[in-house]
Parts: sequence; structure tokens; C-alpha cells
Amino acid sequence: RYASTPTPFVRAAKTKSLINPQLDDLRELLFQPACVSTVQSIMVTSGLKTNALLPITIALLLLSAGVAGKISVGVAYELITTGQYEGNIIVPILSAVFSIITLYIIGVGVALAPEPQKEEEREEAASANAAAAASVK
Repeated sequence: RYASTPTPFVRAAKTKSLINPQLDDLRELLFQPACVSTVQSIMVTSGLKTNALLPITIALLLLSAGVAGKISVGVAYELITTGQYEGNIIVPILSAVFSIITLYIIGVGVALAPEPQKEEEREEAASANAAAAASVK
């Protein structure tokens, strides 16, 4: 199912799906109260709808994972080549963990996303809905 204006961040984290239960784990990750309130405040202040905000969020998560991964690889390279690291080791460890978690969330979302409907299926669904609406009248 597709909506013209999907609202992926407005739902209780523990609410199970009747339509697509495969997404319940992803939903539980995304619908944390802190995440929901942050997204809602961004939507209010920026005026963006979820159609624009969701792709921007995914792009920012990918960018953050890339930066965190670059930091982690740089530290690992320095440790391997010189045997020491000039800095706080906690930052690269947290960067690596953040990178892995971010990529995991995106991967789960991609793996569980339903395939888009084909044009014929959309037309059949529209004609079936029109026929059902006509029979109700």
C-alpha cells in the first residue's frame, strides 16, 4: 500500500501492523518517543512533509554512517601502521558502533520494504475499487 503523504513517524512503537507485520521490528526502532517528537518538531519548523523528510533522513543517516566509517577506518589504519593512536580511542569506537547501527536500520528498512506495485496492478486495484464503490450505491 502506498499513500500520497505517508506518515512513517506517527505511530506508537509497540502497535503491531495488521497489513504488514514484517515491518514491526523496524517500526519498533523508528517510533521511539524521542525520535517521533524530534521528527514532528522538524516537520513543524521546516514545513516539510514526510514525503520529503523521509528521503532526507535516509540520506543523512547514510552520510553519517559514511563519516563514522571513515573515522573508524582511519583510526584502524593508524593503529596498524604505527601501533598507536594519538587521540581519544572512545570517539572512533563510538563512530564505528554508530555506523553499524545506522547501516543496520537502513538495511532492515530496505529488506522489509514491499515491492512497488506494477502499473497493471494499480489499474486493476483502481477499477476494482470503482466497481465496489458503484455496487455500494
